[in-house]
Amino acid sequence: MKLVQDTIDWFLPNQHEQFHTDLFMKRGRTFLDIGAHVGTWTLRLAPLFERVYCFEPDPRGANALKKNIELAGLTNVEVITAAVGAKDGTVQLSLYANPCTNTTLPIETGRGYGAGDTPTGVITVPLIAIDTFVRERGIKDVDLIKVDTEGAECLVIQGALEMWRAQRPDFFVEMHGPFHRECRKLLDFEECDAIDMGGWGFSLMKHRGEWNFGDIAKFIYPHGTDASDADLMRIGGRERWIQFRPVMAP
Repeated sequence: MKLVQDTIDWFLPNQHEQFHTDLFMKRGRTFLDIGAHVGTWTLRLAPLFERVYCFEPDPRGANALKKNIELAGLTNVEVITAAVGAKDGTVQLSLYANPCTNTTLPIETGRGYGAGDTPTGVITVPLIAIDTFVRERGIKDVDLIKVDTEGAECLVIQGALEMWRAQRPDFFVEMHGPFHRECRKLLDFEECDAIDMGGWGFSLMKHRGEWNFGDIAKFIYPHGTDASDADLMRIGGRERWIQFRPVMAP
């Protein structure tokens, strides 16, 4: 995959990005890429889908994304330069030197980053709720939704529950530890897997079929299980997690 060198992390995908996208390499109709950044998910999956909608609020990432889409010759992808959340409107986006760590949450909410995580600036961006978006577009065939919004994932889910319940897409939600319980409660109508990728984060996912996670996945919480709060508290910076046996759900 060739990417333009317009952002500090233009060299993506890293190992975990390729690993995750490999798990969803199946044909579908509509793919919603929320937190698309420079397109590491979209560039790989778009050829398998009829249409793809990418949501990227940072103009730096959105511009690089558009160039990458053009470079790849993709004609079924639309880029929406907006954040996604629980309602429509506007929101403050904190910008970081590395655009893939931008967030609409203030630092004090505990989105999971360590010392020195200071934004370089703040801008106001449009805010879209997915339920409004799919309703206005008449989209009734969402087969996959990916959410990577640096701590705002619960807000994204809140604004997408109508679509989520009606269309039951496959999904991948990359989470920050403090928000795991809330995200899982919002999606309590779905059976899904949780995967602890150590330094790469903790994610919820629902998928079609089965796969071999291999050595890259440190800890898997299979269907029907849950993790205790202690499992989700990071220690010693970004590279370590407290890990316990998963607690079986009743």
